[in-house]
Amino acid sequence: MGKDSPVGGSGLGSVTNALRLLSLLTEHPSIRVVDAADFLGIALSTAHRLLSCLRDEGFLQQANGSRRYTVGPETLRIARHFATQHTLEHAAHHHLQALCRDLNETVNLQILLGAEVLCVDAIAETSHTLHVKHIAGQRTPANASAAGKLLLSVLDPGEVRARFREGLPALTAHTIADPDAFQQELEAVRNRGYATNIEEGEEGVYAVAVAIMDTRQRPMAALSVASPATRLPAARVRTIVPQLRRASSAITAEFFAVQGVSAEPRGV
Repeated sequence: MGKDSPVGGSGLGSVTNALRLLSLLTEHPSIRVVDAADFLGIALSTAHRLLSCLRDEGFLQQANGSRRYTVGPETLRIARHFATQHTLEHAAHHHLQALCRDLNETVNLQILLGAEVLCVDAIAETSHTLHVKHIAGQRTPANASAAGKLLLSVLDPGEVRARFREGLPALTAHTIADPDAFQQELEAVRNRGYATNIEEGEEGVYAVAVAIMDTRQRPMAALSVASPATRLPAARVRTIVPQLRRASSAITAEFFAVQGVSAEPRGV
């Protein structure tokens, strides 16, 4: 934030103060302007602007007529997202191990974060001389990933464009960086129910991905297999997709069983 920032002060100082206030709410159910000012050692007016900014962005909220600020819907959404990610990773891990053993290829569990996909778990094969790199914990531009294309394919075109306001990054000569061509690719992914990555993220590497669905039949993550191009021809992709789908269904069932929720599809 610059000098015209609504919260005042230097950009980094404002961000630090905002994060400290969110942390403060782990110890107190609500805070007032005076509490924020005392805690941060800043003027009341600056504390008020900072709290108002966090409220306007949805990270804090106020009940009608109250001077107290509590945790807002955006903070709760982020907390739920990462709590879900942690539970999903545990439910999926042994299924990834089984897939890796059966296919003798690297298997990844990935989620969509803005314009990127994050690999939250990966089981790498080790028996081949030629391997693909282990990407657990790494982020990849979603347009250059089979998992990313799959998870983007269910979004409205306007939302996809909004996620790539600065353009579609090209990691290789094969990455689809043209917006119109990319929308056509997402339509094809949506129609066939799985996505492929043909050297779009890394030269010489192919991948195929299917969705892990929630109880409303919406993708909450992607399960993918990555392999050197020579080991993943189109004919093998057609045999791998059913195996991925069976594993995906098993992960969904186990994930919701842990939460005491039936994995049977239900209406929106």
